[in-house]
Amino acid sequence: MKKCTLSFIYFLLLYNPLRADNITNNYTYTTSFINNNDAITTNEITTLTAPIIIDDNNSNFTKSSKLIFSENVIFKPASNYNYNSTYRNYPAAIIVAKSNITIDLAGYALLLDQTTNTSKTFHGIAIMPGVENVKIISTSSPENKGTITGFYGYGIYASGLTKNIAILNTFENNIKNLNIDNILLTENKSGLYINHAIRIKITDTNSIYNYATTNVYGMYISNLTDGLIKNCIINLNSSFLDVYGIYAFDTIGLMIETTQANFNKSNKTGNAYGIAIAGSSIQTTCGNKISECKASANACALITGKESVGFLLATYSHHNVIEKSMALAQTYNPATIDAPTISIYPKYYGIKIINSSYNQITENRCAYNSYGFIDTAKFSTSCYIGNVSLLNKIANYAISVTNSENPNYPRPLPRIALSIDDLVNNQLNLPVLMNIEIK
Repeated sequence: MKKCTLSFIYFLLLYNPLRADNITNNYTYTTSFINNNDAITTNEITTLTAPIIIDDNNSNFTKSSKLIFSENVIFKPASNYNYNSTYRNYPAAIIVAKSNITIDLAGYALLLDQTTNTSKTFHGIAIMPGVENVKIISTSSPENKGTITGFYGYGIYASGLTKNIAILNTFENNIKNLNIDNILLTENKSGLYINHAIRIKITDTNSIYNYATTNVYGMYISNLTDGLIKNCIINLNSSFLDVYGIYAFDTIGLMIETTQANFNKSNKTGNAYGIAIAGSSIQTTCGNKISECKASANACALITGKESVGFLLATYSHHNVIEKSMALAQTYNPATIDAPTISIYPKYYGIKIINSSYNQITENRCAYNSYGFIDTAKFSTSCYIGNVSLLNKIANYAISVTNSENPNYPRPLPRIALSIDDLVNNQLNLPVLMNIEIK
């Protein structure tokens, strides 16, 4: 074990929240990080009985902006420990309440002691409203990612506050410029939560084996403007209710690239989604992109009316792109001993679009689902170009058109649809289809 470089007084402070004075460094470029001072390390720290709180009262971060792990750190809060009113809604092992901070796990793990009271919510790392320029990274090799595990909440929880239209800067309480790289989030209740944020970047970060009896999210992203998720793996998360690999709600300009969302499953009563984009209004969700991603074998519960979807564009989202992606073999969970007897099995879709308009669906591959592509078509103006759909059980391509007989029946498309003129029913509300290959 490395020799401790911190003072004995610092170690005494570990038994209380770490607090201290303002940063005195003067800097003018608000998106720069202060890296010109010695880093605080976790040498010889094995157990924390109170959280590390990085705020303007923490003297350990007056001259340093880095916290670097040098061994695994176990968070075991005392049974009578209570967060004060400032941090009560951000209960975590590490709380970041000031800007320009780097947390480097360096290949080590931050974990919750499993004897901790399970009735309380604890996150791994929490980021407070208005904080800017935070990095949560691991400078270790990609094969030895820094790990956040075992928490009865999210591995990383970053929540800003809603914008106030009464002030000039409507985004001042948003989290800005958050960078997460080379992190493994595993065996928490859910992986990552980001809300009310601007300019986030999540790269080479995996969220796997998270599980709970409530809804489970590999990554939950909401109220975001401008973000990137790249080279991530979101696999094998499970829930008794709904499970999402990535759920993006009210996001504008979120790019999801070269990312996988596979084998996420609902074990009892829920739906399963690989990557889902949805919104509360047309003003708050648009311009998102899914590119070169894969969603396969996501499994809903074996209950009538439930569904599994590889890629979902839901109501109000518009002007999105799904391109060069693959959705294979969405399914439902195998029957268990106490599984109900059902006559209508759940549906599973490669790409599903629900009343979402002006999307570009280009060069995707869907196979071994119930439906390869399905579009509700009502008010849809999405464009399908160069897609391939094959070996899907019910239909390779399907649309729901308004008709007097059955307004919600998914009607299979003709074998080849070269243009909207080839479709005879409700033409103005149908998606534009070009270069479709059906096998």
